[in-house]
Amino acid sequence: MTNDFTIQRTETPSTVRPTHHARARFRQRAIPSAAIDLVMAYGVQTRSHGATRIFLDRGARNRLTHDVGRSVVRELGHKLNIFLVVSDEGDLITAAYREKPIRH
Repeated sequence: MTNDFTIQRTETPSTVRPTHHARARFRQRAIPSAAIDLVMAYGVQTRSHGATRIFLDRGARNRLTHDVGRSVVRELGHKLNIFLVVSDEGDLITAAYREKPIRH
């Protein structure tokens, strides 16, 4: 899988700083930076346990497919089924694959 495509964002994500823990989880779970960038740019946000959880719901995935193309979304495949946890201070705490749909 290559990450050499251009991402046209409709929204600019706020600047987040990945923690040491988050970087370790990205490596352990083989989550590509392209997937993190796309979820940050197109994902929906919900509050959960004092932090913000960001993920792609059906509408966000449709907007993403429209903006970057079906081939990019297909190439990343299940790697887009992640959620990110961001603190109120702007730290990206962790990322993980969703096993079940997130209710919001």
